[in-house]
Amino acid sequence: MKPVALIMMAGFIALAGFACVPPQPAELKVGQACQNGVLNVRFLAEPFTPGDYRQDPQVDPTAVDPNILADMTAAFNAAPPSFKDQLCSLNGIFISRHGCTGYDPSTCNLRDDEIADNSWGFREPDGDKYIGISLGLWNNNVCQGSQRFCAPPFQTYHTRLLRALLDHTARDNLPSIPAGYQLPTNFASPTVSPNTSAMSVLATLAHEFGHIYWWHNFVEPPGSEHANPTPAGFCGGSFYPGGRWEGTVVDVPPNRWVPFGYIEQPGVPYVAQLAGLLGSSSYGNAAENLHRIYSSGRWASALAAYSEDEDFVETFELYVLVNANPGLQTLTINVGNHSDDLLRNINPNSELGRKLRCFGALPQLQPSPLR
Repeated sequence: MKPVALIMMAGFIALAGFACVPPQPAELKVGQACQNGVLNVRFLAEPFTPGDYRQDPQVDPTAVDPNILADMTAAFNAAPPSFKDQLCSLNGIFISRHGCTGYDPSTCNLRDDEIADNSWGFREPDGDKYIGISLGLWNNNVCQGSQRFCAPPFQTYHTRLLRALLDHTARDNLPSIPAGYQLPTNFASPTVSPNTSAMSVLATLAHEFGHIYWWHNFVEPPGSEHANPTPAGFCGGSFYPGGRWEGTVVDVPPNRWVPFGYIEQPGVPYVAQLAGLLGSSSYGNAAENLHRIYSSGRWASALAAYSEDEDFVETFELYVLVNANPGLQTLTINVGNHSDDLLRNINPNSELGRKLRCFGALPQLQPSPLR
C-alpha cells in the first residue's frame, strides 16, 4: 500500500555438509497466488521497492513458517467466495521481511506504522498484480494453544492500526512535535466481534487488494496516465458522484502510490484539523473530530476520510469483513465520551451504505444497542 526504500538484508542458511550460502531468489517470476484452491504464500526476495514498477517481485525460496501459513489459510477460509476468487487472480502474495533480520517474526523491529508501510498491494503497468504483507504483523503477539507465532486478534490489530494512523498524522503533518509527545494509552479503542487473528489477516488482505481493485476499476488500460473516475462498468460510474471526492477531481495519486496516512487536500476538515489538535495535546477536541467522522454515516473508518483512494479501499475492506464467514458482527469505536457503532451506518439511507452496495449485496446486520 505504501512506498518505502527497502534495504538489503543478508540471510544465510546452512546446508548439510556444505558451507553457509545465502538463499538465491527464484529465477522465474512467481505464478498464480493459489494452487489447487489454497493460497500460495512465499517470502519476497529482498531488496525490493514496491511501486518502482521496473522490477517484478521474486520469490525467496525459504519456507514460510507453518504458523504464519495457518493464519493465512484461516483468513482465506473465512473470506467470501468472491474475494477468494479475487485473491486467486493475483500473480503473487508475499511476506515482506523489510525491517527484519531473518525469517522469524521475532527478528522484526518495526513500529506499527512501519508494518502498515511494508504491507502493500499494487498493479503493474503490464497488468500483473501483487500483495505483500509485513512479517512484523506476526511479531510479539499472544497466541492460542501451541501456535508459536500469530497475527494479533482483531481488536488489538484495529487498536494498533488506529493509533499508528493518529501518531503518523501528527508527526508527519506538523513542522515539529512537542518534546515528550505521546498519544494517551486509552485515547481510542474499538470493540469488535469476532476477535480473531484470521479477521486481522483477512482485513490486511482485503485492504491491500482494495488498492489493486481501485486501479482495476478507475485506471484502464493499465499504465494510463489519468484515472476515469466515473467508469460505467463499476457501480454505474457513481462511486465518486460527478467524478469528485470532497470537491477534488479523482485522478491517479502522486507518484502512482498512496503512502500510509496520506491526506488529500483540501479534503475533509475534521481530518485536516487532526494533526494540529494532536500535536497540541488537545485530545478532547481530536476525539470530537474522530467522533464526527465515525458517526457521520459516510466513512468505513477514519482512514477512509483521508483520501479518495482510502475511501474506496477501506469501504471494500469493510464489505469483505461483513460478508466473511463468520462475518464482522461488531465494530464500535470508543473515543472520548463516544461509542460509535460503524455497522449501524450500513443501511440504505446512509452514504456508507450506498458505497458498500457498489461491491455487492450486504448481509442483514444486527447493530449494537445504542448507549
